[in-house]
Amino acid sequence: IAPERENIVVTDGSWRIYREWDDALPHRDIPRLAATPPLNLGEPPVGRWNYLTRTTAPLTERQGDVLEARQVRAVRGKLPEIRVSSGVPVMVAVPARASVFDFGPTRGRVRLRLESLTSVPPVVNIRLANTLEEASRIDWQLRPFVFARGERVLVDPEEFGFRYVVVYGGRASAEVIKPLR
Repeated sequence: IAPERENIVVTDGSWRIYREWDDALPHRDIPRLAATPPLNLGEPPVGRWNYLTRTTAPLTERQGDVLEARQVRAVRGKLPEIRVSSGVPVMVAVPARASVFDFGPTRGRVRLRLESLTSVPPVVNIRLANTLEEASRIDWQLRPFVFARGERVLVDPEEFGFRYVVVYGGRASAEVIKPLR
């Protein structure tokens, strides 16, 4: 599907991951090498696959003050979707529920909290905006956040300046972590 989009490899549970190489691997499984199934933490290409390892680490220091939204309003948003019509991929706008969290003009990192846990790790799409008009139009550059199974809170590692956080799908609420000065 390149060059419009990156090439994507679709996998399923029958795949195996080998941490060591053997020249015979392209032809057959090697019993002496330990194979693991793929760890699916989200739908490809958004999900993180087999990169998480358990490590011990000290608790992090407080990162900043938490800012709660001044106002939250429900809106009818639009999400981009690719559909195939007569063999031609076409991008369309699909109506979707969204919540607009108003923090006033601010700078910080978005923290998302899942409303409830589900058996399938959800992907929560957000966008940052500075005006309500910007928050209500379709966005082709959404920021997807993939929650791992059992994970309830995610913090965006990047800091931005914005006023509104638009959360699509109604599955999560937003807060802002303001940096310590």
